[in-house]
Amino acid sequence: MREAKYLKTTKVMIFPSDDIYLAGLNSEAAIQKITSTFSLVRAPLSPQFLNQIPQLVFQNGVFEYNGNTYIIDQISIDDRKIIINILSPSSVSDLFFNEFRKLLVSIDQREEKSSYDPLISTYETTCILKLDIKLDRLIGIIRAKEIEELISTKHSHGASISLIPTSVRFQISYNDIPEKYIKNKISISDKPFLIELREKTNPDDQIYYTVSPTDSDTHLEILKALEKMFE
Repeated sequence: MREAKYLKTTKVMIFPSDDIYLAGLNSEAAIQKITSTFSLVRAPLSPQFLNQIPQLVFQNGVFEYNGNTYIIDQISIDDRKIIINILSPSSVSDLFFNEFRKLLVSIDQREEKSSYDPLISTYETTCILKLDIKLDRLIGIIRAKEIEELISTKHSHGASISLIPTSVRFQISYNDIPEKYIKNKISISDKPFLIELREKTNPDDQIYYTVSPTDSDTHLEILKALEKMFE
């Protein structure tokens, strides 16, 4: 496995009802403080969302940490949820949220202000990297020749046909969800783990786009475990 060419963390946090001071965050002074602190731009909401849950969306910011600059792709805030999309490992997304939380607490002027501690935090990470994995060996092809012949007969346009697997997708289901989430009306939906050949690359180069419903460290550990199958 080589170092990822692209690594993005989506951190989703759900809070108790009324913890997020959305009305206060929507003030002109609060928006100015948020945008200036992290060089963010407030994004206009699409007309299709105007009559739905009130929401604030910021994008195209930066987070400076330990001599590195990380791009904040987007932050969305509604009455119970904060979603952070940042081009960084998950550990950096956690550090960014700690700084962002301090800012939110400083903006909250209520007598009983929130500490902005989420009830639950989840991750989805995506990366692009070179792996020592061949998908045709990982998943196998059943009766591939028969399928190739069927395609060749009617839809080959005179070319020869090869059937090449380009992705493997697993569905991860969450069972025995803790009672505290159920009582707070928090559902945990099924999520995919995906490995697919990167578009517009030579399959022989074995460059993949991967998605995991985990933090980035776990994501990379899973990919290393899969690579060991080919040793």
